Amino acid sequence: MFDQKEKKSNKENQRLLGSFGIENLALFFIKYRVDRDSISDPLNQQLIHQCYNFLVMYVKDNFQNQVKVHNNLEIFLKDLDKNSLICLLIYEMFKGNKKFLTLNVTKILRVIILSAEEAALHSSKKCLYLKLLEVFCKFEDKLVRPNQQEIVVNFTRDVSKNNLIYLFSAEGLPHLVRLLQACLKKDDVPAKAPEEGAELVDLLQTAEASS
Repeated sequence: MFDQKEKKSNKENQRLLGSFGIENLALFFIKYRVDRDSISDPLNQQLIHQCYNFLVMYVKDNFQNQVKVHNNLEIFLKDLDKNSLICLLIYEMFKGNKKFLTLNVTKILRVIILSAEEAALHSSKKCLYLKLLEVFCKFEDKLVRPNQQEIVVNFTRDVSKNNLIYLFSAEGLPHLVRLLQACLKKDDVPAKAPEEGAELVDLLQTAEASS
């Protein structure tokens, strides 16, 4: 997905398309709410996909176009889980954009983090959302610490809902120990794994007892 960010922008095409207001047409179709039958229509899905694909290249490395599209950010966030290109669009809008990165992006980060939390650990969507969060953490070679802090705070706000942090919390340690013990009982583990795994289990149980 993020391989598309390597495509070069064409400033002349962006300028010409902007002068004709083509972005407004793309946004019109994205904003237009169709009935339930049309939502699942392949032609409608393809149309929306191409609209987002156009917007990605329209805002790429172009601050003026990013500003034009920025006002529709709430629409994009609302449909974040419906089309993976929305992640790429937001990525291109905020990448290297100091003005946007230093705005209050709390709401944006919360929506992305919530989507990341609801995605399964092994899913590509989880990777996509986590990759998107990277763009809010750095401008050129400088860290954007307020955004980093906001991400950490939101990821740890409700530890019971965070499947990774939960396993290493006081409540989750017993579950982590059981998972490891179950893995060690399998027949296909490497020869040294049971011995090393047992040491890890002992360490975790000690941590559990002291917590």
